[in-house]
Amino acid sequence: MNDQPRYATLRDYLRVVRGQRWLILIVAVLFAGAAVGLSVTEKPTYQAEVSLRFVDTAADADLVGATAIPSSTPEQLAAQSAAVVTSPAVLHDVKKRLKTKLTADELSRQVDAKPEALTNFVVIQAKSGRKRFAARLANTFADEVVGVTTRRVRRRFAVLARAIRRSFAGNRRHTSAFGRETFAERVSRVTALSKSAQPAVIARAAHPPEDPVSPRPARDGTIGGLIWLLLGLVIAFVRDSLDRRLRGSREIQEQLELPLLGHVSAEAMGRAVVSSNGHKVMTEEDLESFRILRTNLEFLDVDNPARAVLVTSGLPGEGKSTVSTALAATAALAGRRTLLVECDLRRPQIGERFGLGAGPGLSEYLAGRAQPGDVVRKVALAPPASRNGNGATEAAGAPTLACITAGTAPPRPAEMLASQKFASFLTEVRDAYDFVVLDSSPLLSVSDTLELLPRVDAVILCVRASQTTREQARAAKAAIENLPNRPTALVVTDIKPGEAENYGYYSYAYGRR
Repeated sequence: MNDQPRYATLRDYLRVVRGQRWLILIVAVLFAGAAVGLSVTEKPTYQAEVSLRFVDTAADADLVGATAIPSSTPEQLAAQSAAVVTSPAVLHDVKKRLKTKLTADELSRQVDAKPEALTNFVVIQAKSGRKRFAARLANTFADEVVGVTTRRVRRRFAVLARAIRRSFAGNRRHTSAFGRETFAERVSRVTALSKSAQPAVIARAAHPPEDPVSPRPARDGTIGGLIWLLLGLVIAFVRDSLDRRLRGSREIQEQLELPLLGHVSAEAMGRAVVSSNGHKVMTEEDLESFRILRTNLEFLDVDNPARAVLVTSGLPGEGKSTVSTALAATAALAGRRTLLVECDLRRPQIGERFGLGAGPGLSEYLAGRAQPGDVVRKVALAPPASRNGNGATEAAGAPTLACITAGTAPPRPAEMLASQKFASFLTEVRDAYDFVVLDSSPLLSVSDTLELLPRVDAVILCVRASQTTREQARAAKAAIENLPNRPTALVVTDIKPGEAENYGYYSYAYGRR
């Protein structure tokens, strides 16, 4: 068996997205709506901004010597000043000025300071549920930061002025008249800076904002939808990875490593070739898919064309009766003398599907209670174009299909099919007909089919897409492989529109144009 990765190509991922699209869409839409709903119920929050510009006061260092005041880059100035915004001293002064009941921690959470890259600007953002208070809060913080920074810098100049005076006092005897004048000028300028230096100014004051920054239902809904869309994709792939069902014909073929004869559409499942007992009749597109199947079967073993073909499946409900009846009918329509034998003695369906009634069948013949002429029935076939407006088949001149139904359910079906009389029966019908189709029981449910496998020329295994699991399909193949080697091929049933591989289901795509 083949254990290839489940997601090997882009087509595998697209298959999951397409198959789980409703789950993904529902998750995304549901939680996007929830995000919008929560956003609408939130109280509005307003944000005001104020910009501060900082000046490097060390630019005047030539007044007192190059190393008197360390120089700072614009980025350093902005970063140092941004840290001052939420300092305890600033928070205390802001609370005092605003006379607010908010604590220092609450004020700290409502304000944010960010230095702008490669500039000496700092942007202070303040948030509040009230427009005007947000602007007042931002401007008050800005004023306090300007004040703190200005006082700090002016103190540095004052300290510097005192240091210059002390230095001159120690060297006054050795200082010339020109030096004393230069000293006096420097002291005067540094003293002036200690009283008027302005290292920080408000470049742009804050104003009450017009619109809130939150909530924003459209934005929140979009973000929520995108996040949950990704989560929906994760859920879809987790769900698909846990799903053991075989999805498409390519996956089924890769898992079982068997040749693929054809596909059966979902619409053809359970339909009859001719109208009877209210059964819906197959369309021309459905019959075309079985003609392809019949043709491909001829090339399964070119040197030894199959004359007796067994149609089976792993479990009930996988379309084996649909395949066997339609395959036999298309062979008969092609002019071959064809016999359809219903070997599923436990759950017969062909008699009802063809409207043949409960007359004697295979079980009566094998039990010796009926002759060959009593069990062989003729079913008149006609292509869909020759059916009248009421859906009835016009039998005049139509090809016929010989059919043997299961008959009355016997007490021991497996022993009956394993009998020598059935072997002799199969030899006789091989000689009498060009093509014999045996509709058998499911492989994994009962052992009846295992008695038939050594006596046929080829086996068709029906696998229902999106229903048969990997384990079931593998078990069915293993059961076949345990018996004498026979050419075995796949038919994938219950294919939905768009699921078939475009190289192997031309008729279905053609019919839906």
